[in-house]
Amino acid sequence: MKDEIEVYEELTDDTFEKWDREWKKEHPIRHWVDEKLFKGKGLFGYSASHALTSPHVLIADTGRQIKWAWQRVFRGWDDRISWSIDYYLDENLPLWLERLKKYNHGVPGSLFKEEDYLPDDPYGATKPGVFEERAEEWGVILQKIADGFRTHRKLNDFEFEYNSKEWKDAEKQFEEAMYLFKEHYGSFWD
Repeated sequence: MKDEIEVYEELTDDTFEKWDREWKKEHPIRHWVDEKLFKGKGLFGYSASHALTSPHVLIADTGRQIKWAWQRVFRGWDDRISWSIDYYLDENLPLWLERLKKYNHGVPGSLFKEEDYLPDDPYGATKPGVFEERAEEWGVILQKIADGFRTHRKLNDFEFEYNSKEWKDAEKQFEEAMYLFKEHYGSFWD
């Protein structure tokens, strides 16, 4: 185990660049197909050279894609979501919350304070301009949650050096987003 850790710690950007150069030398045709012919785009989630030299992979994958499409049609989600639910939420929740923010028609009642209401109004009308203030506050909350989940995606993808200041700031941002998410969970509707 200790040797594995030492090897892992020795990996640097130079190591990966070296491995990439070696692969290009050993596989010049595949490199040409991937980088020149297909310009790094790939096919069906595989490098182009792999897809072309292993068509059985595409056939098997086509079957899975059809299966997953039917699952989405009949149950609204496919098996891949449960492989990494956090990654799925990190990707989609910000989009959903920003759409809610953009097309919002209401504000959670929990954001209103007692002094926001007109005194002695039997219908609970608010003072002029209060609804707009609370709607703006709600938009800020939704954006903080969306940004926090995006940041969690970056943590999952190791876009920050582990335990660096950026990493710790990102963790704090996600913790705040999770707190707000929990606090307002019943209010994500329009």
